[in-house]
Amino acid sequence: MSAAAIARLIGRLHGQGGNGSVIWISRRRDLYARALPSHGLDPDRLLHLEVKRNDDALWAIEEALRCTTLSAVVGEVAALNLTQSRRLQLAAEKSGVPALLIRRSARASDLKTLGRQPIAAVTRWRISPAMSFGTAAPPHLTLPGAPRWRLDLWRCRGGRPANWLIEEHED
Repeated sequence: MSAAAIARLIGRLHGQGGNGSVIWISRRRDLYARALPSHGLDPDRLLHLEVKRNDDALWAIEEALRCTTLSAVVGEVAALNLTQSRRLQLAAEKSGVPALLIRRSARASDLKTLGRQPIAAVTRWRISPAMSFGTAAPPHLTLPGAPRWRLDLWRCRGGRPANWLIEEHED
């Protein structure tokens, strides 16, 4: 579900005049490109790279962050230590290209410990779906409402953790 939220975030960036393409680096073949336009991300501006190993993903993310013509780099990784995250953070600072990392693991037990691992990110978020309020439709049907997300800010340099429940409406 965080992939949809990131697609919306990048779509908004592009809608506000953001230039360049986005590279999405993943280890799984589950990015559904046909859904991206509904989240605001133009598939024509997306480069998708699939790699086999976590180390390959980290290398590709770091190399992509050196390309200043990209508007963002999205990387899906499992294991990430402090040194690796610091390298990515420094590359992002130097190029000015935002790096968005999705932490993924095959085991549910790993997901509990991901938030406790030290990394050098400026902010750490947990994004999860929230139940939407349905809208009435005749005859006696309820349609899904606007997308809702629960945003938990776990860490922010110079700030405090917080959480929000947001709902997106079309303008």
